[in-house]
Amino acid sequence: MLEKLHHGKIYYGWIIVFATFIIMANSMGIINNTASLFLKPISDDLGFTRAAISATFTIRFVVQMIVSLFSWKIFTKYNLRNVMKLSTIVMVLSFFSYSFADSLPSIYIISVIVSLSFTLINILPLSLILNNWFNDRIGTVMGIAFMGSGIGGMLFNSLAGKWIFEYGWRTTYQILAFIMFLTVTPCVFFLIRIHPRDIGLKPLGESSKSNENMDPQNSGVMLGDVIRTYKFWMLIISSMLLAMCINTLIMTMAPHLTDMGYTITYSANIVAICMGAIALGKVLLGYLYDKIGVKLATIISCLSTLIGLIALIKYKSYFTLIILIIGSGICGAYGNVGSPIITQKLYGKRDYSAIYGIVFATNTIGIAVGPMLMGYIYDLTGNYLLGFKLMLIIAFLTMITFSFILEKEKRVDIKFRSNI
Repeated sequence: MLEKLHHGKIYYGWIIVFATFIIMANSMGIINNTASLFLKPISDDLGFTRAAISATFTIRFVVQMIVSLFSWKIFTKYNLRNVMKLSTIVMVLSFFSYSFADSLPSIYIISVIVSLSFTLINILPLSLILNNWFNDRIGTVMGIAFMGSGIGGMLFNSLAGKWIFEYGWRTTYQILAFIMFLTVTPCVFFLIRIHPRDIGLKPLGESSKSNENMDPQNSGVMLGDVIRTYKFWMLIISSMLLAMCINTLIMTMAPHLTDMGYTITYSANIVAICMGAIALGKVLLGYLYDKIGVKLATIISCLSTLIGLIALIKYKSYFTLIILIIGSGICGAYGNVGSPIITQKLYGKRDYSAIYGIVFATNTIGIAVGPMLMGYIYDLTGNYLLGFKLMLIIAFLTMITFSFILEKEKRVDIKFRSNI
């Protein structure tokens, strides 16, 4: 059957893309993108402070960072497909158990388990799997696959908000967990294959004459060699700072617009539109990485961050709204699409999971620090403007750094390709 898919009209790799889209939409789209909706109802019902419940976000970021640093050891020591199967069951059951939580320790423990299992079935393993299946058009492929999180976020924010109002937060957790079980579990258990060779196929774009020494999967450098170069550290620091700027733009958009005098409903609708733009931006950015290369596509991501921040600061008209949507749509796609592609293009596939694990971990630090820093600035000044200006400077410096790093490192990618 799978051979038919390969030799017929459908290459099985596209089934992997479909499965990845569904997994992202129904795991990240639920767990990460609806988390803020539960903040107020849980606080009001159980009598905890907002800060106490908000700590679960920090817990998730910390766990994701730790797991990503050691993910390559897990993926190389154990069968990745079995790891994903186990993680899926644990993720669904632990997310369901939120509905029974009645104390802060129980909420925190559940958050640790949810985040650990969630990390082991999402971007880290999925980007590795997609890299295994596709040698060509990897940017477009990742853009299509990872836009699932944005689509899921739009869908489930709307549904979860309605369900919380009608049925309560506990029942909503149960409904969402059941949806995850019905959608994510079949994809992981029956559709996902780690490598084309598992079912007798080759990666899309690989020549049938390729031998083991010419295999793109064996091209690249090892983590031990990479971490000795200062440019790698410049890369991960720049990526972390860009992630901080991007997450600051997205996370402070609604409260900033509210502070400017717009209604909560209006601000929420703007955020929803920008979330939809991010979903489309993932496909566009992936396409740009394929067509114009790593350096230019990354610079465009930085420029989009700059114009998004400027539009938010100067927000007054429909023109600035359009600029905000475009800017946030493209830059918001960087974390899911840009980082894994840069890692693969610069350092190859040979030790991809180990190298990208570090990149992903440092990105997570930036994502966590941004909103915390903006909150501190808000408390000092009474608004976010100083924070936005600081992020503008950081994004600009990051763009300059990326321009230098990627111009030099692109030669490494050419060297890899010359061995294929």
